[in-house]
Amino acid sequence: MIRPADNAVSMIIPSYNSGHFLAEAIESLLNQGAQPDEILVVDDGSTDDTGALVRAIGSNRTHYVYQENQGPAAARNRGLQLATHDIIGFLDADDLWSPGQLNHQLLCFVDRPDLEIVKGLTQVLEQTEKDTERHRFEPVGKPFLFANLGGTLYRRSVFERVGLLDPTLRFSEDVDWLLRARELGVSMQVIKQVTQYHRRHGANVTANRSPQELNMLHVMKMAIDRKRKASRSHDH
Repeated sequence: MIRPADNAVSMIIPSYNSGHFLAEAIESLLNQGAQPDEILVVDDGSTDDTGALVRAIGSNRTHYVYQENQGPAAARNRGLQLATHDIIGFLDADDLWSPGQLNHQLLCFVDRPDLEIVKGLTQVLEQTEKDTERHRFEPVGKPFLFANLGGTLYRRSVFERVGLLDPTLRFSEDVDWLLRARELGVSMQVIKQVTQYHRRHGANVTANRSPQELNMLHVMKMAIDRKRKASRSHDH
């Protein structure tokens, strides 16, 4: 399948000690019918062999950058600063992009020039063995619309409109950004195909954390405060 013209893609993969999953994440992008034009792996202070692993892949589309550990929001923001193309995608280092979906998402932008975000469904996969070398996962539940940034394409201009991710949030920075985008009426299309496989395993940074630890209540409070502030401004 031929990729639509003038829709070059920069894919951003934030990674923190996820080297043992990273190769499969990158492979899921390189195996797309329409490959991303560049894959930016932002190593957020990993202490594993992430850098060596990326270099060993040997793809001229894949670029590695290291920064001191600052959290996933800062890593994604760094990727946005380095990205050179007008269509942006995010993929966590331990997740996978669904085969063949990248071109499908790009065609949505061709059909609707006003479109700013193309999001698909997420299928959760849970690890079935403790042997991390074998990476055996099985689907759990049905695909659903997941409030995160993965498996989704964005026009670069939407980040100029909504702003970057909040680097003060170590967790739920994706929910915060999506809420801000919704408040601004960003144009989003949801396709009813799985675009992301979200792999759950014992090393997930969000595993076994409470809503308080994940900043969910804080993020919701910020959204309510923004709404109240906007309402007061409108009244005056």
